[in-house]
Parts: sequence; structure tokens; C-alpha cells
Amino acid sequence: MFVVDARGQACPKPVLMTKAAVQSGQEAIQTLVDNTTAVQNLTRFAASVGYTCSHEEKDGIYTVTLEKDPNADLQKAPAYEDTSWAVFCTENRIGSAENELGHNLIQMYFYTLTQMDTPPSVVAFMNEGVELVCQPGQIVDSLKALMEKGTRVVVCGTCLNYYDLSDKALCGTVSNMYEILEAVTACGKMMKI
Repeated sequence: MFVVDARGQACPKPVLMTKAAVQSGQEAIQTLVDNTTAVQNLTRFAASVGYTCSHEEKDGIYTVTLEKDPNADLQKAPAYEDTSWAVFCTENRIGSAENELGHNLIQMYFYTLTQMDTPPSVVAFMNEGVELVCQPGQIVDSLKALMEKGTRVVVCGTCLNYYDLSDKALCGTVSNMYEILEAVTACGKMMKI
């Protein structure tokens, strides 16, 4: 069994280190991590590349075991089918000034996205942008409407932790840098706000 020691590594390093082992042809991998977010990220990664995944915890160290699944049909694995465009949101407002106008503009921005004929295929939140998915109101309502239209909403788990919002996300999928960048770069165009 090939061992990847990713203890103490920040997101997305555990996934990237494990991905390197998969790409080198390893069919059985144990990745050591020290947080549940990494376990969740590795579980999603394993499914996306045709590996089974299990994990054990002992004294705060998680051993995540990935094994190549000979019956995996990778065509059925999640894929980013709509590659039209993505929104990459790193701010909790539009503009650099911390004022009411910037907050109103970002609310209207997300509402306007719901009215477009071709909504974004991905909306990704990082840095202080994650605050927007944690506040009940118009933005979360707009994001939920976009999700109903097929938009994938992904939120950086590291950023939620940093802002002490880990359990506060009201919509979207808590994700990691690797998955967010993979989703955004799979799109033909990206808009950063």
C-alpha cells in the first residue's frame, strides 16, 4: 500500500498529493491527514477518479484508504458538463470601499444572474466572499434559484473556517481549492468579483 503523509498540510495539498499518487499508477493508497475537511475532500476526489474510499481515525490522525475500483464507470462520475462560464467571488461587496452601495450592488448582481437566459455553470466563493452564503436574505435566495437552474455553487471550507463560519453556510457545497479551481477552469469564461 502506497502511503501519502499529508498531516499538517493545508487544503488542497492532501488532495493534490493523493492525486499525484493516483497519476503515478498507485492502485492502493493510504493518505494520512489530521482534519475531517481533508477526509471529506479525499472522499469526493476518490469517487471522481474511480477509487473506493474508507477512513479510520486514531488519536486525531485519519487514515484515508483509496483503492482502485475495477468496476468503476468513470463516465458516470461527476463531471462539469456546462462549460459556459463561471463566477469567482472573493469579496462580500462590489468595489473596494466598505459601504452600503457595494453591498447593495452585490445583492443586485446575484439577483440579476437569476434573470439571465444562460446562468453561470459555477459560482465559487473564497476569502470574504464566503460571508455571502452565510447570511439569510436576497443573495442566498438568488443562489438557491441559480442552483435550481443547474448552477453549481462551491464554497471554500478553509475560508469558512478562517472567518469562523464553518457551520453557517446556507447553500452550496463546502469544497476545497482543488475542486474549486477545477470547476472554475473547466468553464470557457470566468468573471471575478
